[in-house]
Amino acid sequence: MVVVSLHPELIDSILSLLCGTPSITECALVCHSWLSSARHYLWAPHKVLHLNRMQIAEFLRLLDSPESTLLMISFNTLSLSQWRPRHPDAVYSDDDPWRDTAIQNLLARNLSFPSITSLILEQVDCRTLSQKALASLRNNYQSVKELELQCIAFTSSELCGILSALPALEKITFSRGIACQSVPSTVNSVQITHSRLSNLVFNTEILPSSIIRFFARTIRYTTGIATVETKIPMPREHKHDMFGACGELLETAGMSLRAFKFRPSYSIANDQNTGDAVSFTEFIGFPRNSNLEEIEIGQPGFGEAAIISLIQGLKVNLKPALRRLKLGLEMLSGWEKWTKTWLLVDETLSRMSLEDPKLIIDIPPLESPSPFREWEGFDPEQKKVLEKAYFESSSDKVKSYLPRTMECWELEVVVFPF
Repeated sequence: MVVVSLHPELIDSILSLLCGTPSITECALVCHSWLSSARHYLWAPHKVLHLNRMQIAEFLRLLDSPESTLLMISFNTLSLSQWRPRHPDAVYSDDDPWRDTAIQNLLARNLSFPSITSLILEQVDCRTLSQKALASLRNNYQSVKELELQCIAFTSSELCGILSALPALEKITFSRGIACQSVPSTVNSVQITHSRLSNLVFNTEILPSSIIRFFARTIRYTTGIATVETKIPMPREHKHDMFGACGELLETAGMSLRAFKFRPSYSIANDQNTGDAVSFTEFIGFPRNSNLEEIEIGQPGFGEAAIISLIQGLKVNLKPALRRLKLGLEMLSGWEKWTKTWLLVDETLSRMSLEDPKLIIDIPPLESPSPFREWEGFDPEQKKVLEKAYFESSSDKVKSYLPRTMECWELEVVVFPF
């Protein structure tokens, strides 16, 4: 019997044609020499490796195997979480993820994942990361361009350490809440300089204003801040402080800011007290962001007073580069009756000399005919008919309010999917 041995590069080339298909799993079981290449092509490109704290321990155990080929696996996103998945019948005597060291244990192994461009860390106390773990970030994660922090605890020095350890970082996202311990000490001077970081996303309703001020005061952005996405979180009684923090961040961004996306976690309506109104007007006026190309106000949207503040800000502080403006309208705001406000919007936008601008009006969803039942019990087809009629009627109303704007802006009306 003649055994023909194929060259490893030829095997690798053949297996690459099966990338992301069910057949590649069968190829991984043929023989040990095929295993490393098969694992490399086990998933389609842009795959995510997600490990919770139990899986991190198993991952490290497999790495210690003398025949391990795990490091041959290629993935673009590494997601590490210290949450332990619960089973309904499971009983844990010590289930505090803050005291767990799973993520530190993995980082301290000094593993290299050159293909990673996105890193997600969840439920970790960064104050407990050792110098060895931070050194591993600096040495082995230099290709990371996006960092997402979920339920993270830190102080300003620890956060500075993480950001400094990721030289290629372009975007940082805070999501799914920030632990109550995560209040950086007040810093009023630049602590670090970052050559790439330019996109900041604060996608959580549990966010102290000190986090916003940290990014406004502590970092010198070599390329400037290009994009800011943020929410104004609860509780409402502290929103004026958040307005002030956001205004400070926008001032730091200055003329480098190209896009600002704002999604309030509650309606910014007409109930602002004096302090709120002053802070909001200063925040939404964009006096130092003359190169803005995109402004997006998402749902739950703005009430009439907030829309007036925004439009007056655009009227006073011209934005010659503006290409896209999206306005979310508050529910129950009576936007159909804003006669004077729509005149102000139409006059202001029609007089702006812009190149191919687009205006998107995001109207609130159709309210249920039965407020106490919402849409329960309604026939789905009947609901679709009502929603279609509501959208067509609302779209016609918006267009009738903005006749001059439609002459120089591309106008789109959308309904927020509530």
